Amino acid sequence: MEIVVVHDSYFVQKKDATRLLGLSSIQRCVIAIKMLPNGVALDYTHKYCRLSESTTLKCLKRLVEIIRACFESNNLRQPTLANVKK
Repeated sequence: MEIVVVHDSYFVQKKDATRLLGLSSIQRCVIAIKMLPNGVALDYTHKYCRLSESTTLKCLKRLVEIIRACFESNNLRQPTLANVKK
């Protein structure tokens, strides 16, 4: 979680215009992570976390960019020929 917050200030919990705390970094990441493997519909995210579709998509896009920036060189690689054949 710390990597995400350090890499992008969008994931830092801030106060909104009414001086109430907004979404936490955990809430933003959880909803994005739920969408990745499960293909959760945007309507479900509104019911589950009370996030708008635009916020959900923004969280997802930013999280994917952070994952690529931080881990692509070490952990993400091009598929091999054996992987493609499967």
